[in-house]
Amino acid sequence: MKRIPRAVAAATVAVLGSITLLGTTGTATATSGKDLACSGGERFVYLKVAITGLSQARLRAGGAPQAVAITYSNPSGPQVKDFRHALYLGVEGGRRYVGGLTVERQTSTGWVLEKIGAHPEIKLPSFQLDKGQKVTFNLRIGAAKEAPVDTYLAIAQGGSVANPDPTRENGCVDFGGDTDVDFRVVKGTPTPTPAPTPTAKPTAKPTAKPTAKPSATVKPTVAPSAGKDQELAESGASPVMPATIAGALLLVGAAGVLGARRRSRHNR
Repeated sequence: MKRIPRAVAAATVAVLGSITLLGTTGTATATSGKDLACSGGERFVYLKVAITGLSQARLRAGGAPQAVAITYSNPSGPQVKDFRHALYLGVEGGRRYVGGLTVERQTSTGWVLEKIGAHPEIKLPSFQLDKGQKVTFNLRIGAAKEAPVDTYLAIAQGGSVANPDPTRENGCVDFGGDTDVDFRVVKGTPTPTPAPTPTAKPTAKPTAKPTAKPSATVKPTVAPSAGKDQELAESGASPVMPATIAGALLLVGAAGVLGARRRSRHNR
């Protein structure tokens, strides 16, 4: 892409005041005051300029804006009293604006929408910088739904003239600085229609299996012990005979034995 020549940036300042510059075909018009103030000679100093967050970015038409920062720094020059600058956004080397872009700038009270001019430029506040200082402008650049899909060029450029030169009497320092980055506007992604949430089917409760009834406890049969019942079995008595009857039978038997013995003795 063709960019604004650096020589033009060095010779021009913002499109404000008595000097015409920045992307125009006109030349800088020196004032009589400047001629008198700079009778001791002039020199030119470049400020360092950086655009971050926009290089090779892809802005979706109708999507969220891109956070961008423009930083100017004065690493070695004398004081810059009134640096006027602008941001250019367009196609064909940044010279033609096709519409659909938005630029917001962060201020101490919030974000403000900047007006995009016909050149197309966004004029940003002028500033003063001492040696070793820098200033940053925080922006949000977005693309509306109607923004043309294309490759764009962003140019940050500015200048300041007739600054006193501390190294020579009646000398002047002119400042300038510029940089540029490419970015693209691409088609926006259509918002997908959310799918209906399926109704959850009730989960069938598991059928409780009947609990098996415990088997009847079989009482163990107590076997007769080999004690008195065993002795009764050997004498011919029933093991279930009551003890009183068994005792009576024993007495009868014993009386019969004694009677027999007595008869035996008497017969002798």
